[in-house]
Amino acid sequence: MNKFWIFIFLGILYLPFTATAEEDLNLRKNVVIIFDDSGSMGSIFWKSKLDQAKESVVQLIQGIPDDYNFGIYALNHGYIVQLQNIMGKKQDAINSVNQLKAGGGTPIGPAILAVKQYLDQQKQSQGGYGFYTIVVVTDGAADKEERMLNAVDEAIASGINIKTIGFGITRHKLMQVTDFADASSTQQLTNALKQAIKAEVPGSSEFVVQDF
Repeated sequence: MNKFWIFIFLGILYLPFTATAEEDLNLRKNVVIIFDDSGSMGSIFWKSKLDQAKESVVQLIQGIPDDYNFGIYALNHGYIVQLQNIMGKKQDAINSVNQLKAGGGTPIGPAILAVKQYLDQQKQSQGGYGFYTIVVVTDGAADKEERMLNAVDEAIASGINIKTIGFGITRHKLMQVTDFADASSTQQLTNALKQAIKAEVPGSSEFVVQDF
């Protein structure tokens, strides 16, 4: 077989693999946690809400499948984990979460808009494909609720799923416009986070977590 036919044969073998790899990247799941680090999260009974929430998010990070793109946006610190493929980056993400301190307000609306913009860019890079989810973890009302609701409308119109977990609260304005769950303990918050990520794709059973 001469060199010409060898190159043709190798090209035929390589093309399907390249297409499949590119397709997998385009269909990648993207999740950003909006993490409430406001002053109220520092309130202490036996352990602060912030410390409990950190534990839950750390457990979540440990169990996220390696093919997810994942980020964390703290309300008063911005991105502490940039949206990125989580494979090989879990320990860095955990370290960033553990450094968070409570303080400041609850600007949920601006946070949603900031994350939406980032996810819109990611969606373009994936050719309009893939799955996009924001999970808001908060223990109280937003600073400007109307602004928050408008931000939710913009994100949903852009094709982004939004889920809310109320930590230590059973009612929130986001109940009206997003999927809502409440949690009153570290374990309940961990379970709620796990379900929020698992439910990103209806019927998905891919989110398998060992020792969760």
